[in-house]
Amino acid sequence: MSAEANSWEGGLGAVYSDKLLGLTGYVEYAIPYFMAWRFQLDLLSNKEWRPQLSFGIPIEYQDFKVEPHMRFTLKEDYPHNPGFGLRVQYQF
Repeated sequence: MSAEANSWEGGLGAVYSDKLLGLTGYVEYAIPYFMAWRFQLDLLSNKEWRPQLSFGIPIEYQDFKVEPHMRFTLKEDYPHNPGFGLRVQYQF
């Protein structure tokens, strides 16, 4: 679930990371087909908080938004930095 206004978006949702389910909250600034940056805070099922910063390219097609991105977890010695991902969003 998210809300968007003037190139800013904020939302809450579900996340699956490192074989754990969790909740996520984020704030994103995007210029379509050019760039997006997002700050995301995940709470995983093992009660771990995981702050992240992502940079990507938002591509919109009809009611879908696809965003390939590079993600940096803001924790010392996190073994998967940088990570790569794909965010898919259906807009209705």
